Parts: sequence; C-alpha cells; structure tokens
Amino acid sequence: MIYDTFTAANTEKGFFSYFDELVHDNSLDRVYLIKGGPGTGKSTFMRKIADKFADDGMTVERIHCSSDPNSLDGVQIKEKNISVIDATSPHAYEMSIPGAYESLIDLSKFWDENKLACNRQQIRQLFSQISCAYKPVYSLLKAAGCVENWMSMLIENKTDFEKITTQIKKIIKQNAISPISSKPNISNRMLSAFSGDGIITYSKTTDTLCSEYIIIEDTAGIAGIFLNKAALYFNKLGYNTMLIHSPLSPEKRLEQVIIPQLRLGFIASGHIYSPQIDERKIIKKINSKSYINKDFYSENKNKITFAKKTIRELTSNAAKGIADIKTKHDELEKFYINAMDFKALNKFTDDFIKNLH
Repeated sequence: MIYDTFTAANTEKGFFSYFDELVHDNSLDRVYLIKGGPGTGKSTFMRKIADKFADDGMTVERIHCSSDPNSLDGVQIKEKNISVIDATSPHAYEMSIPGAYESLIDLSKFWDENKLACNRQQIRQLFSQISCAYKPVYSLLKAAGCVENWMSMLIENKTDFEKITTQIKKIIKQNAISPISSKPNISNRMLSAFSGDGIITYSKTTDTLCSEYIIIEDTAGIAGIFLNKAALYFNKLGYNTMLIHSPLSPEKRLEQVIIPQLRLGFIASGHIYSPQIDERKIIKKINSKSYINKDFYSENKNKITFAKKTIRELTSNAAKGIADIKTKHDELEKFYINAMDFKALNKFTDDFIKNLH
C-alpha cells in the first residue's frame, strides 16, 4: 500500500512544518538524512525506494514538497521502521544521535563543484529571488487567515458545543470498542497544499486509508470544531488518530480525522481543499448548520459566504505566486542537474536499496 501526504506547507504564518515527526517517531529504528542541492536527485532517490518496497507489498508513505508536489520531502517504510528524508532547507535537520539512529546520505559527492562555481553568480541570484518571491505569497495567505479567523470568531459564540459532543458520543457508541491502547499515537499530516500546480488535495490517500466516511457538510464553517472534538474523544478511548490539518491554518483547523484501526474517516466537505470521495463509503452526513443558532445563521449567512469567497480568491492568488517561484526553482535545478554524475548516483541508489532490503 502506498499513500501520499504533506508534513509541511506554506501557511498564514509562513512556512510551517510537522517535519520533526518523520525523525522523532518512537516506531522508527533508523532515519536516513539526505543532503544535496536542488535538482541533485533527492526525490528520485526516495521515489525509487518507495516504489521498490510498495512493489514488495509494504506500507509506504510518500511525503511531498508542498511548493512542488512532484518532488518528495521524504518516505516512510512502515514495516521496515525507517524514514528517508530530505534534510535540507527549508526543513534542514542535523543528526542528534549520529550513527546509532541517524545516517547521513551526502549527494554532493556526485556533483562537480567546478561546474557549479562557473555559474556561481546566477545560482546566487536565483536563490535570492526565490527567497524574496515568497514574501507576497505569505502576505496573501496571512490575509486569508485573518478572514478565516474573523469568520470563526463570528460563529463560535453561537455554536452548540454540547450538541456536537452528544453527536460524537453517539458515533463512538456505534463504531468504537474501548479501550484498545493505553498509549495511542497521534500523527499530524496535511493532504492539501497551495502549490506551484495550484491548490491540490490527495483524495486518493483518504480513499486508501478509509473504508467508511462520516461527512461534515461545512456550510456554517465550524467543521473544524467537530473534528477536533472527534479526535480528542477517539484518542482518549485508545485509538490512534491521524490529524489532517488545514494548509492555511494548520495550528487552528482540521480538515479530516482518520482512525486507522477502524479505517474510519471524518471529513469536512465544502472547503476549497476538500477531497473527492467515494459516495458509496459514506455512512453518515452531518450538516454543520445544525449546531448553530438558526436565527443567527440566517442573519449572517451572507457574511459567511463572503468570507469563504474571499479566502478562495486570496489563496488562489497565493498559489499563482508559488507557481512563479516554481519556475525560478526549475531554472536553479538546471545548473545542478548539469553538474551531477547521475550514472554514479543511480548505482549508489541501487546498492542502497539492496542493503535496505
């Protein structure tokens, strides 16, 4: 089984990451840290590893770069208890338990420094241009986050939290067996991103990990409250929970909650990054309007609609800005590609996979 996620994203607060979870995971026996420049084959190296072990029937998570989803930030092989990650900026990581737990893979040994040095000025300029180009993107995402926060403040005081809790307890009674673990695991991921390819969502991951869905139709903008409570209750019962965060405001808002042992997913619908789902897997639909004061919702419906439309427009423009950044990044990669000895790297990759196997 193979599935795709993000652990980092361009958000209302700039670059945000759960990348530490790929390293500081108690289930892991070994973490491989890759060092190298753009275009030096880091993603290809990891993709070959992922494909090999997926072909062998193992569970493989491919962690993608949010700015360029065609690139990988890491892979995890669950049955092997290993992570292989891109440990370069913006998620640079240095070894804390060298050799005993972490191993370094240095791809710089496959490049020709003289070729890179010949283009030093152009490379330096591109790095600088890419860095500067993120500033207006983050301004747009910050503005979208402000609108989302305004909408949340508008609604939360009129939300019936007791009714939400009652509904969740009813769902638990119908689906859960408790307790199943005294130390349940919580993992944090994203399945959507504002990327160089637009706003994308890995719907297939939800489909792969879940056999049944409970849909929260978020007409009122409070699905995140419901999902937070659902995650809390299932975790208290000893269930592992996979929290799928908003790419705009990951610290504040959930988009999905997946309960792996039950293969059950709670999914917010009606968002710009809601997944496409198999209708046959839906066991329940809940309209978030039912948890808000009816008179209040009628009076403020236009404000909620305005907020959603504004968020959509701002994030769409941010994604266009990231597309421009990707173009510059592609130019930068060409310099490194031309300086690499990919024949030697391919042999190293094949040998590495054999040793892992």
